[in-house]
Amino acid sequence: QRKCIWTEDGGSLALDWPAYLDLDGDHGLDTTLLLIPGTFKGSEDEAVKIFAQEALQSGYFSVVLNPRGCGNSPLTTPRIFSAGDSDDVRTAVSYIARCRPWTTFLGIGWGFGANMLAKYLGEENLTPLTAAVCINNPFDLDEATKYMKRNRAAGLDRELTDGLVQILQSNKVLHEKKDSNMDITGGLAATSVREFEAAVSCPARGFKSLESYYRSSSSRNVIDGIQTPLLCIQVCDSTAAPPLSIPQNAFEENPFTTLLYSPNDGY
Repeated sequence: QRKCIWTEDGGSLALDWPAYLDLDGDHGLDTTLLLIPGTFKGSEDEAVKIFAQEALQSGYFSVVLNPRGCGNSPLTTPRIFSAGDSDDVRTAVSYIARCRPWTTFLGIGWGFGANMLAKYLGEENLTPLTAAVCINNPFDLDEATKYMKRNRAAGLDRELTDGLVQILQSNKVLHEKKDSNMDITGGLAATSVREFEAAVSCPARGFKSLESYYRSSSSRNVIDGIQTPLLCIQVCDSTAAPPLSIPQNAFEENPFTTLLYSPNDGY
């Protein structure tokens, strides 16, 4: 099932969950998982489907947050999803908590979705989430996008860029109506995440430089302020984040956070 919810700026987020379950129903499932994918596929990503399926078999009710324009969800403002969209996580968490107030509530994010989740936790000390897991968080978006561009063999930068361009192409008229400094032509021709966000995402959010936009959007600088139990799993040699972008000292000093390195994708 899908429910589209409104954000304060007129945007919309799509929440998906198993078709035969009710979001406000008990169903004997007393733990709720908010899943935040890191690519434009959203809940249509096969790995996300498998995760939600296995979680349900283990007694967990999974709800997938499709960031703006992802998972074939409608885009109602000229703001395509970005790793810094912690405000959208806040909106989704609040809505689900109102629908399922009796359950234990956990968050899980991957890639850009992990950065969204970690940034939210660093900003929100009174969150309804009991705990969270972030997998392959890029942490420092400026460094991570440079790193991905230099390591295209893994295809992550290309995949993310293709997804962003696809969303922009499908909503080109909406963006062209916006009186802003967005470079729509440059966005459609982008060959990397950095190029796309410099042309579209950065000006859409009112930033004058890509560096300031990434500085504001990165979760690296909020890890020390997180007060919700958080486990971050980083796959060794992952193209998601260069090792130096991971704030290891912040993890060591914050008793609420744990950093775990995994040798492969099997965790």
